[in-house]
Amino acid sequence: MELTLKKAFELSIEKWEMIVKNNGDHPDKYPKEITCLINKCGLCEYNEPRGTDMCNYCPINCGIIGVYGVSCNADEHLYTIWSDDRTKANAQAVLDLINEKYTAHLKRYYHG
Repeated sequence: MELTLKKAFELSIEKWEMIVKNNGDHPDKYPKEITCLINKCGLCEYNEPRGTDMCNYCPINCGIIGVYGVSCNADEHLYTIWSDDRTKANAQAVLDLINEKYTAHLKRYYHG
C-alpha cells in the first residue's frame, strides 16, 4: 500500500478516535495497519523518508519548536499535553487538531 498523506491522516484519526474512546489512554490493541507504523502514527510514517527533518513537514506541528525542532514533542503542543496528562479531553484536543488539519488538506487538494 502506498501511504498517501490522505491515508496517513485517516490512520492517525483512527488511532486517536480509539484513544478518545479508551478515556484518553492507548487501547490494549491497535489494528495491524496502525501497529506497524512509526510511533503508531500515519503522519510520522508518511514523513519518515524526510529523515531527521520529518517533524518539520508534519501537518500538525503548528510551528512549535521542541526537542526535535518543529514537532509535536514541544511542551506547548497538544500531543505533549496529552502525553503528560492522558485524559479523554486532552486526547480529544489532539484528535480535533488532526481533524482540523485534515479538513484543510482536503479542501486544498480535493476541493471538497
